[in-house]
Amino acid sequence: MIIEILGTRVLSPHFGAALYIWTAQIGVALACLVAGYWTGGRLARHGEGLLRAGGVRLCIGALSGLAGLWMLGIPTLARAGLPLLHGADLRVGALAGSMLLFAAPLFLLACLPPVCVGALATETASAGTVAGRIYAVSTLGSFATTMCLGFWLIPAHSISGTIQGFGAILLAAGAVGVLIHSMPARNKAIMLAALFGLGGVVATSKPGSLNGDGIVYRCDSRHTEIAVLDAGGYRALLLDRVGHGVLRLEDRMPIDPHFYYLNALTSMRPQGRQALLLGVAGGCALRAMEDAELCWDAVELDEEVLEVARRFFDLPDSPRIRYVVADGRTFLRAADRHYDFIVMDTYASGGVPRHLCSKEAFDDARRVMRPGGILAVNQLGSRTDRNSRGWKATWHTLAAVFKHVRAFSSHSRPFPGELGVMVIFASDAPLDVVWDDLASTGLSEAALGHLLRMQSRELREPPGPGMVLTDDRNPIEGWALEAAASVRAAWAARLNL
Repeated sequence: MIIEILGTRVLSPHFGAALYIWTAQIGVALACLVAGYWTGGRLARHGEGLLRAGGVRLCIGALSGLAGLWMLGIPTLARAGLPLLHGADLRVGALAGSMLLFAAPLFLLACLPPVCVGALATETASAGTVAGRIYAVSTLGSFATTMCLGFWLIPAHSISGTIQGFGAILLAAGAVGVLIHSMPARNKAIMLAALFGLGGVVATSKPGSLNGDGIVYRCDSRHTEIAVLDAGGYRALLLDRVGHGVLRLEDRMPIDPHFYYLNALTSMRPQGRQALLLGVAGGCALRAMEDAELCWDAVELDEEVLEVARRFFDLPDSPRIRYVVADGRTFLRAADRHYDFIVMDTYASGGVPRHLCSKEAFDDARRVMRPGGILAVNQLGSRTDRNSRGWKATWHTLAAVFKHVRAFSSHSRPFPGELGVMVIFASDAPLDVVWDDLASTGLSEAALGHLLRMQSRELREPPGPGMVLTDDRNPIEGWALEAAASVRAAWAARLNL
């Protein structure tokens, strides 16, 4: 379980944290368990004499030590090998990456239980009894380390340091198994203290710097890899190596047009004042809508992202803005107030969180909207081709909940080709923008310019009937990841990764 969980964190910056990653990790783990159990059983059967003669320590030590040695090298192997898979299909890349990094230690560790059963089974203790005890103890250990890993180690330490820490512990245990029979007691104590001390130092090591041009900060949160890039007078927030907002350093204002498109909300509903933002990231949406002087509830899943936004992006600090650390869907269900505007600007490793883009999620949003309120959804995609599937299905899903839907496209660097962010508005009341009156709304020159250009970028209603996304049937995450892969490759080229 440790290798599976940590493996998803290693692979997600390259292929996105989604169904493909978990499928690859679980599939590779199961295949390695099959091969390991079979090989371990052969060792236990054909090496029965050796195992009963005391060679079990040597065998267990060698298997554990080799697995630990491999885990110590995983961060280096990932940096060298995973970029070579960026051009592959996401499914192929995730599977190949999982096999490259994790198949060896999973196989070696899977060999251990049958070897232990073969060594410990005696005439008075049947193989079944011994196997039950061994698997009970190992499963209990997996439970304990999984809880420790998810609740404490990953939030507090780097992924590479945690992997190498567990590798050092396995290597130490392996060395003990190999050497313990031939060492004096004093030397045993010294060796154990030194090896486990080394494992502790490695496990608590701080994150290293991302090997890219212009990276000024990097850390691993419990949800994602966070990096801050400075280049050409701009500052970008990267989450799992995908840009989540770019600011000009001179005035800390966003350059992405879709954030300014959100000012259309106050043109459609001039009296609206209460707003909800799901997905804060670097605070670009709040910056772009400063002129509207709305009262915000700003919800962000990752507390570390908020801290980075405050430190590097001058996240707005105003009594009109209340920041909340929570999952967006959970917040919607528990919300005790109603909003004129709800903005969904949520992404997970470049993909769209499926639980926030379904008919049920939009029903939850509609429940906390005031009469005539507007829901705005930002989504990566393109006007045509395969990357248009996401926003078209989102349109049809919104149309199943609201009476009126409009959508507009944007494009900004470093999005390749036609890729951009689609902004989709939905409401039970008409979504009319009086374009000729925008100049008198008090918007900044930048916001006004983007809104006027937005008029010519309206998307036509996709032909129906289209797919309505639900909690039960929702391929949006996989679709968005294909588009995000192109964006991630563009950022990687820009960073020389």
